Amino acid sequence: MRIYTDEELVLRNKGLQEIKGIFAIIKLPFFLVDGVLLGAVREKNFIKWDWDVELVVFSEIAIDYIDDFLTYSKASGFKATLVDASMKNFKINLHKYDTKYSIVGLYKKRKYRLRNAFKYPAKFFDKPISIKFLGEDYFAPNPIDEFLVFLYGANWRTPKMSSIKKEYLSRDVFNNNRFNIIERMLKKISSLINNLYYWNRN
Repeated sequence: MRIYTDEELVLRNKGLQEIKGIFAIIKLPFFLVDGVLLGAVREKNFIKWDWDVELVVFSEIAIDYIDDFLTYSKASGFKATLVDASMKNFKINLHKYDTKYSIVGLYKKRKYRLRNAFKYPAKFFDKPISIKFLGEDYFAPNPIDEFLVFLYGANWRTPKMSSIKKEYLSRDVFNNNRFNIIERMLKKISSLINNLYYWNRN
């Protein structure tokens, strides 16, 4: 796995701050999650072998802001390599500073926030907490420690180097029960169509 240098992580943070600025302009709330949240709490920095920055938005809100978000991100020098504007699989991948920034949408269904093959208890996002990360304030799931235990297990404070999600994520995160092969294929086709639509417009 690639280990990013301190200088590269400074640029990664610059990109995160630029994306935060875009969210502020369009007034769309977002959360730090997954590896960037783990790094913020455990290392007080990005994890040196983490290859992306994942940010969560609520799908039912974010869908209405996608055009503005893409316009501002393009003007800021980000390259969009994936755009899926569907409710159940909302995702935008942006690239800049040799980093992938993934804006992931979660929709609410009963007591969970869901997307594709992943699920999170909705309670973590109902009353977000503000945390300081590299000089900036960000929303995070609350309570953070409980969220990180749900995501990575009880030993989340022990670093584990792996690029295979099933090796470092808890089983509880995966939402495999309701997804069969046909549903997955339809989602991939829908994602491709959405991607082509937004690429052609921009």
